Amino acid sequence: MGTSAVASSGRMIDVNGIVSGLMAIEQRPLSSLKSRISDTQVSVSSMSEVKGLVDAAYTTVSALNDTNLLSAKSATSSNETLVKVSVSSTSLATTGSIPIRPVELAKAQRSALAGFVSATQPLPANDGNGVPQFGVLTIGVPAGSTLLKDANADGQSVAFDPVDIVLGGRTLTEIRDDINTKLSGKVTASIVNTGDPATGYVLMLSGTKTGADADFTVALDNDTVNGRVSSGLLIGSALASKATESLGSAVAPNLSFDAEADDAYAELYSGTGAEIRVRSATNVFSSVLPGLQFELMKKPGAGDPTAATVTVAENTAEVESKLAKFAASFSDLIKRLRVLTAPGTDSKQAGPLASNAGVLGLTSSLLTSYAKGLTLSDSRTYTTANGYVIGGASSPLSWSSLGVKMARDGTLTVDSSQLRSTLSSGLGDAMRKGFSSDLTSVLNAFRGTTGGLQGTIQTIELSLSSLKSRQSELEDRIERTRQGLVKKYSALDAKLVQMNQMSTNVRSALAGLSA
Repeated sequence: MGTSAVASSGRMIDVNGIVSGLMAIEQRPLSSLKSRISDTQVSVSSMSEVKGLVDAAYTTVSALNDTNLLSAKSATSSNETLVKVSVSSTSLATTGSIPIRPVELAKAQRSALAGFVSATQPLPANDGNGVPQFGVLTIGVPAGSTLLKDANADGQSVAFDPVDIVLGGRTLTEIRDDINTKLSGKVTASIVNTGDPATGYVLMLSGTKTGADADFTVALDNDTVNGRVSSGLLIGSALASKATESLGSAVAPNLSFDAEADDAYAELYSGTGAEIRVRSATNVFSSVLPGLQFELMKKPGAGDPTAATVTVAENTAEVESKLAKFAASFSDLIKRLRVLTAPGTDSKQAGPLASNAGVLGLTSSLLTSYAKGLTLSDSRTYTTANGYVIGGASSPLSWSSLGVKMARDGTLTVDSSQLRSTLSSGLGDAMRKGFSSDLTSVLNAFRGTTGGLQGTIQTIELSLSSLKSRQSELEDRIERTRQGLVKKYSALDAKLVQMNQMSTNVRSALAGLSA
């Protein structure tokens, strides 16, 4: 019978109460085991947190070991609408300023055929009276053109045979697509609707590269040339003249129907004020100024500054940014380790990793390594104005020499003024050649999937798995014990009920005899 039935039927004993009381004693080992499991789970979580903080600190301190860190430079332009600039090599770029004036932007060759009435109406091969009108357009790329990307074993451009494009009987759309297929990567064709009856639809041919050597050739067969007047085809000077006549001299030149491929030109001003003219096949100049790359954005317009001043300076901002990231990650790690390993007191519970020897060893190693400071690379040293030799293994530099200071709670801060002062001194010149810290190797020994922390986490996880197995076994045993007790006391209750009924029956029989 169920325990609830026993309790609600008014039977002889409270089976549920008795079993619950006895099971409370049986539950004590399980409660203790669950508490251990909970503590172990907190330890695993705490160790994973420490591992993440160690990984973050390692990343930021490794960034400080970059030999190019302190030699980094920044480049700025006083007018980025004219000239943009960037550093391509920190070791080659030198500090200073130089004005740059855009003279001409690089151009791709453009050749146009205009006067077509439609982009979808086929061009007639003749005028209806047997006089040829549209024949063949031939596009070639000279051997020396930079439009020829491919090269043979000697590095010379591969010859490119001229391509004949049939005009008669085809629409401008079909002609455009044919050109783009046959001259892919060299010349592109597009259709422009000028909206003007005089020039109509324009078939525009453009080289895919800029620069004086990025040229191609365009030729029409005799039938097309001879039939220009009757067909309305406009090319070269006829196109320019018609556009000027129809649109006006102020508008027509801006259409740029035809243009020769040309280089970009810029003028640099030396310290003596002399102009130095430079050229590039593109608007990007990558080999004019050592370590710098600049790009011409536009030619100076009316009322605009005629030049942009490019300035190269030591990039202390990058150094400060990386030091700040290191300070933040190292502070987070140290402060969290102190919380997790804090010893217990009468009024405060110990941290979840207070007795973990590995984590305690990590804290000690980190603080010891930080206290060792920094050493200059390649066994170099630096002699101060007072004659002290620092920077070697026996006399390392303190972190404070870079403006990094530690508070009592483990928080690191960066003094920007101290940092800039150091970088502008002779010590800064020595540090620009590289420095290192023992923190890198200490953090590396504990980080990642093969580091010391991962091994500790795996050990704790094995212990947690064992505890959970014991919990499962203990819960099964307790449940069997509970079921046994319920069965035992339910049977006893039934027996007492039976005896009570027999007693009632005997009393009733005796009462009948006396009557």
